[in-house]
Amino acid sequence: MTWPDYPLASFVATPDGPLLCRSRIPGLEPRQVEILALAAGGYSTTEIARDLGLAEKTVSGHLYDVYERIGVTDRTQLVIEAIRREWIALGEVRSA
Repeated sequence: MTWPDYPLASFVATPDGPLLCRSRIPGLEPRQVEILALAAGGYSTTEIARDLGLAEKTVSGHLYDVYERIGVTDRTQLVIEAIRREWIALGEVRSA
């Protein structure tokens, strides 16, 4: 898979390989992009909160706001939609 010229915000190690996430996603705040990347990488709300130094309720609030902004209702749909929109990519990604 090739990736258009975009700086990458996150590299998340997952059991299935690396996950890369764009640094800017229209309509999302930088913190929401960071949380999206970790959620897509399989991290739980508790793990995301711990890693980012946030309360779990704060992480949950950001996730629900992202769900609402892109029209999904859960993490699975969020990841599918993020892949479809090419916000995140799994595996080896090369710049275009």
